[in-house]
Amino acid sequence: MLPERIAVVLLPEDDPRARAIPVWVVGLAAGAQDVVILPQRVLAYPYDSIESVFRHEVAHLALSARAGGRPLPRWFHEGVAMSVDAGWSLSGQLRLLFEMSKGPGTEDLGRLFAAGSQPDTALAYALSAALVADLQRRHGAGVVGEIATHVGEGVGFARAFELVTSESPDAAAGRAWGVYRTWTAWVPALTGGTAMWAAILGLAAAAYAVRRRRRAQRRRLWDDED
Repeated sequence: MLPERIAVVLLPEDDPRARAIPVWVVGLAAGAQDVVILPQRVLAYPYDSIESVFRHEVAHLALSARAGGRPLPRWFHEGVAMSVDAGWSLSGQLRLLFEMSKGPGTEDLGRLFAAGSQPDTALAYALSAALVADLQRRHGAGVVGEIATHVGEGVGFARAFELVTSESPDAAAGRAWGVYRTWTAWVPALTGGTAMWAAILGLAAAAYAVRRRRRAQRRRLWDDED
């Protein structure tokens, strides 16, 4: 559900409003139809173009519209927006693997977002995207819209989540991390340090390649539709 009108502002670095925004923030969605993009920061963002940032922020607007403006957890918002056009680095993949092995809950994601540091925020984005991706894998791509629709009808987020998925948000997070906890438990027992790192690098590289291919396919589809 997209707003009928979207107002986009490109904010240069020398604008006083830009100086009030953390340096790692590249785009903001505000209200029901406003998007602010800081184009000079795009190269520092996990996306490679203004187009990617725009899609990310429009996803926020669409999700808010589906929820009728009612609040949704930050991890849910960012995970959905990241799923539209994610592009993580290899080092980000490695850190994601190890942080998943700790089994963070959704409250931990909230604390990472609130920490105010770029590394913690980047990790929170990656974990949120992985959790939403697992939800969509198990329940279908429309699961996030169904949850937001229930919230828009006045149902609390946790209850809406349970109605659609038949589990709590923390249980879903535990399920998403479970495969990583299992994997990191048996790999060290079967391999030496060098071989283990090679396996981790291979897994991360393969996941990154798959995401890049899917992004290219989506863009070709959008170009054909235009």
